[in-house]
Amino acid sequence: MAEQLRGIFGILVTPFDKSGEMDVEGLQAQVRFCSQGGAHGIVWPVSSSEFQALSYDERKRGAEAIADEMAKLPASRRLKFVAGTAGLNARDTADLSRHAQSVGADGVVAMPPFAVHVPMSTVPDYYRCIASATTLPLVVQNQSGPMQNAMSAELIVRMAREMPSIQYVKEESGVCTHMITALQRTDRESKALKGVFGGSGGYYLVQEMERGSCGMMSACHVVDAQVKVWDLFEKGDVQGARQALTQTMPLQLLWHLLGIRVPKEVLRVRGVIKNAATRKGDAMDDYDMKEMMACLGQLEPILTVPLPK
Repeated sequence: MAEQLRGIFGILVTPFDKSGEMDVEGLQAQVRFCSQGGAHGIVWPVSSSEFQALSYDERKRGAEAIADEMAKLPASRRLKFVAGTAGLNARDTADLSRHAQSVGADGVVAMPPFAVHVPMSTVPDYYRCIASATTLPLVVQNQSGPMQNAMSAELIVRMAREMPSIQYVKEESGVCTHMITALQRTDRESKALKGVFGGSGGYYLVQEMERGSCGMMSACHVVDAQVKVWDLFEKGDVQGARQALTQTMPLQLLWHLLGIRVPKEVLRVRGVIKNAATRKGDAMDDYDMKEMMACLGQLEPILTVPLPK
């Protein structure tokens, strides 16, 4: 039986070089950084990885490079790798999921098709196509947005009962904490789901853990601080976990304001990637950088990977 996916999973950003090409070495450096920071797993590529801006070839090459780097980690720091495989349609998503399994991923995560608004009645067929393409555990990403309605707890649990590969949910829709509870209540008898992950930048990590979440998936720029929150909660120090989470909030709110450039700049400052450019054109001015550095300095006492001097 596969080991349960559980804990803090750092989402790798996608670094680009000065010419705009994907920086594979930067991806691999983040694998090492997440391992050093105590993460339990990594995820790539999803929204925080700018997956919509990547070609399918880039996504496959990146997954291969990540798997190669994972194989070099010491056994004591082996991470779980959940590959993001959401595509424009079920066929593409199934192809990316098959590829993820071929390179040794431990699971796949996919939201419904993201470029067009799809009727909720078609969503089960989409996930059936993925489930038929791979035997890996499938994480259903549930979020709401301009082109996407959130799935109900009833629909997700019904799909999990029908498709055993649907074992987890990444819950980021609406009042996500309430949805975690709704999923658990709906699944109380069937126990089709092995766990529900939070996301949303980690804002609600302690609340989610109190409701029984199995972990969190968020951009990896402060993964060591989020592992600190997790560890404190797991040891029963809920107040300490709350205090540590509060220290992360100014930086995470800056990310919410300015976009994915913030995690990338933090990773650049921390010496993990060389270039913070995005394909979305997110920009930071001198005032933003000053605020980011102040927020990062506030976090330094709980960072287990030291900031460069």
